[in-house]
Amino acid sequence: MQHSRFSRPILVLAAVWAAAAFGLRSLILKRSLDVNGILMADSHALLWTVLFSLVGFAVLAALCFRLNRLPGTNACFSENSLGVIPALIAATLLFFGCLFRLLDEGEVSEPAQKLCEILGIMAAAASALTALTRSRLGRTAFWTQLPLALYCGVSLVLRFRVWSHDPMIIDIAPQLLALVCMMLTSVLLLAFPLSAGHRRSTVLFGLMAFIFAMMAMPDYLLAIKQSRADMLIFLALSIWCGSHACLLQRARIQVETAPDETPAGE
Repeated sequence: MQHSRFSRPILVLAAVWAAAAFGLRSLILKRSLDVNGILMADSHALLWTVLFSLVGFAVLAALCFRLNRLPGTNACFSENSLGVIPALIAATLLFFGCLFRLLDEGEVSEPAQKLCEILGIMAAAASALTALTRSRLGRTAFWTQLPLALYCGVSLVLRFRVWSHDPMIIDIAPQLLALVCMMLTSVLLLAFPLSAGHRRSTVLFGLMAFIFAMMAMPDYLLAIKQSRADMLIFLALSIWCGSHACLLQRARIQVETAPDETPAGE
């Protein structure tokens, strides 16, 4: 089966869906909230957000199910110099985003939050190291990627604890969905240095992390109350997840066969 022929439709769909997610969220912020930032009583914005997210996830999952299902290895991301650039950009954005949050007492006031951002700075440095030396790290890449997975998980827990004090679902939905997909992607990436990576799930959640991050961007661009440091962090994680999802869809990766299999036509 020619798995590579599904790569372009998946990428096109993800790009279109990300642009639509950005547009939908912008429309909601401009037309569905009152002057106090409260969702209007007759608004169906939350329903449309849920339906939009579910349909996009279902269609993308159906296409990703057609991709190569062989266990992924570190080689899926190495031997590609262009893949290093987005990873380094992501690491840089994450570093400065966590640093700005750490220096802003209004953003992080508790010791746990400060430790989380310190972990984020360490994760940024480790991610840059991973991007630059992945082909030489081998199984050690598991440990250099582990800080990012831990940061995503801890950040999700701490942010959700803050969000739960004022549970306006329409406000937190994009960030929550994005962080969940980012955490899942970062955890899935840990299996590739161990030669047990799940390619399909990594592509799916990596692209969904990017899509939901684009849905969250209008919150930072149109709403004054949002933090610019948070915007850098979400951009960083979306680029990291999305770039790895794209690398997995290269033709060379999708046409790989198991050692005991013979490609069709030979």
